[in-house]
Amino acid sequence: MTISRTRTWLLLIAVVVSSAVAGQAASRASEDRALVAGSDRRQQVLATVKDLVSIVVGDLPTPSRVPIDLEVMTFNIRYGSADDGANRWQRRRALVVDLLRGHYPDIVGIQEAQHDQVMALDAGLENHAWIGEGRLGGTKGEYTPIFYDRTRFEVVAEQTFWLSATPDVPGSASYGNRLSRICTWGRFREKNTGREFLVYNFHLDHQSQAARVESVQQILRHIDRRKEELPVVLTGDFNADMKNPALAPLWRTDDSGEPRYKSAFAVTAPHAEGVGTFHYFEGVRHRAKIDFVLVDSGFDVLGAAILRDHRDGRYPSDHFPVRARLRLR
Repeated sequence: MTISRTRTWLLLIAVVVSSAVAGQAASRASEDRALVAGSDRRQQVLATVKDLVSIVVGDLPTPSRVPIDLEVMTFNIRYGSADDGANRWQRRRALVVDLLRGHYPDIVGIQEAQHDQVMALDAGLENHAWIGEGRLGGTKGEYTPIFYDRTRFEVVAEQTFWLSATPDVPGSASYGNRLSRICTWGRFREKNTGREFLVYNFHLDHQSQAARVESVQQILRHIDRRKEELPVVLTGDFNADMKNPALAPLWRTDDSGEPRYKSAFAVTAPHAEGVGTFHYFEGVRHRAKIDFVLVDSGFDVLGAAILRDHRDGRYPSDHFPVRARLRLR
């Protein structure tokens, strides 16, 4: 039984008990023509029941006190219309779906997905729903969709905005990038506990450093305007490693001395080598790690991994997905 239902039953029981006992007291008082005494008795009973309910309900964890664990993933699946020969989407589709089914993330931020790819994931992940739209508006262009386990979570609010000076204009680009870039965000609520958190999923530009700098700052401003003290997860293909100056605002410390965000993988394996996530279908590890799951102080990192799943020498994408096991405090 969920916490909210437990509270409801306790309150209903309390009302029934208090009404019955108070009614009996009133009846006896009437019969004895001792109305004042009966009134006092009713007040005592109501106070007693109220105290009992407070004690019991007070022992139940409130939504802000219930920790929840969740699996979060980021995965650039490589756009489907690319002329990739033996690695074209039609030959990779089953690999991508099987990887996601096998690891079964609660939340996964996808990058480079075109509409037919989003539909393929939607069909293949029966228990997941998704939010997002194409970067040219509607179903056009690449998406940065967020897939989530709909049996466990519900969406409270969501939006896709453009990483540009005109964030509400589809297809806009104004930071020096040739291609339009977008960010999809959602406010999610876990059904059993009522706990809420924010997820931002994006794909930073692969060519323009200026665009990466401006895009990171725009995303952080957006979070600051809408955070409402909710924990935040960032997923994405950053097209930059952790040392890139464009990402510096993410690592800046707050008043407590803690960085604003931390990489789940870096927390788990701070000295690991060979952690590249872009491998161009070759499975190599020496290239840069540019795919991240980042969290703020509202989460504890329980573990993280770079997933190098492959079948018969073929890889699902030219990027390795990154998975993180998190605990919402």
